[in-house]
Amino acid sequence: MIGRSAMKCTKCESENQQGKFCSNCGTKLKEKCPECGQMELIGRLVCETKLQKIDDLKWDYIIKERKMWRFVLLSGLIGLIIIFGCISPIFLSASFLEASGIFLFCFCLSILIGHKCIKFQKQAEKIAEKEFWQKHPDYVEIIKKAKGGK
Repeated sequence: MIGRSAMKCTKCESENQQGKFCSNCGTKLKEKCPECGQMELIGRLVCETKLQKIDDLKWDYIIKERKMWRFVLLSGLIGLIIIFGCISPIFLSASFLEASGIFLFCFCLSILIGHKCIKFQKQAEKIAEKEFWQKHPDYVEIIKKAKGGK
């Protein structure tokens, strides 16, 4: 999640705390958030529920944009099927060695195309995330505040 770090006790600095109180010294770690009413870390800079909502909206946007690229991936798969369909008559007339070579070529080609599609999808994800932040500059300010104004 955006802006969240491991829970640490403010008094004894014991790390990886869970619950409302420190398991080491008993100091209160959480209080009711005035914005959302949920129990959240004492001393937080931004409501954690608000941060979670922004993170959810970001991923909803990225997933929506990524669906558009599935068409490209599907087109690549259909192209591979067509190529294999054109080559398959050769299998019937080819010797075992030739057929094995053609199959190996098609297999390597499909791995290469699959790798490129995955790389392309990751790039599309980065672009979609950048677009999300550009469309929501108010969210960028909230995230900066949660990270301590960095």
